[in-house]
Amino acid sequence: AGTTGDCFAYPLLSLAIDNLTEDSVPSIWAADDGDEDGDDDCPVALPTWRTPGLQLAVMRSLIQGGADINGGEGDHRPIVVAIASCNRAAFDLLMSQPGLHLPGLLVMQLPLPLPTDQPTEAHEAILLSFYRQLIQRDSTLATERGPNGTNLVHVAALSHSVWSQQFIENYIDLLVTNGVDIKAVDIGERTPLHYAAGCGCHCVAASLCRRLTAADINRGVPNDPTL
Repeated sequence: AGTTGDCFAYPLLSLAIDNLTEDSVPSIWAADDGDEDGDDDCPVALPTWRTPGLQLAVMRSLIQGGADINGGEGDHRPIVVAIASCNRAAFDLLMSQPGLHLPGLLVMQLPLPLPTDQPTEAHEAILLSFYRQLIQRDSTLATERGPNGTNLVHVAALSHSVWSQQFIENYIDLLVTNGVDIKAVDIGERTPLHYAAGCGCHCVAASLCRRLTAADINRGVPNDPTL
C-alpha cells in the first residue's frame, strides 16, 4: 500500500485490541491506494500486548482520557474490531460502557475473511456468543439493512467458504429467530441465495436451500428469470 493515497483510519482504541484468532480472522485492514474496488486491501497483523491485563489497562486509560468508544467508521469502530478479533475481554469492556452505540453499524454481520483463513471451532463459538449477547441487548440489530438493501444473510453469502456448516446454520438460525427474512431482496431484486450462488458460498447456499421452497430456490430476477 502506498503512503500518499487512500488509507483506512482506525481509532487508537481499535488498534489497542488484540486479535485473538492468531489473525485467522482479520480485524484490521490496510488500503491499497491503487485499487479502486477494494479487492486488494490486505489485513494487518499487529503485535499483541504482553498480557491480557495490559491490553485492558491501556483500553481503560484511553477511555478515561477521552477516547470515543463510538469513534471511527463502520468496521473500524472498536466494538466491531473486538468482535472480529474474538476478544472477549475487549468486547465486555466496551459493552459495559455507557453511551455505546450499536444500531446502524451492522455489528451482527460476519467478519470479512480471506479465502485462505481458517477460523477454528473455538473462534466460531466466541462469535456466536457475541451475536447472542448483542441480540439480547437489541433484537433489531438482526434485521438491519445495508444501503443497497442487503440484509445480514446477503452479507454472509458474500463470505468466502471458510466457516463450518454448523456455524452458518447456527448463525442463520439466530437471525431468522429474530426476524430476518431469508427471501428478502436487495435493490436489484436479488435474494441471499442469488448472492450465495454467485459468490460460490456453498455453506450459506446449502443452509438456505434447506429452508426455502422449490419456488423460492428457482426464482429468478426481474430482468432475467433464469438467474
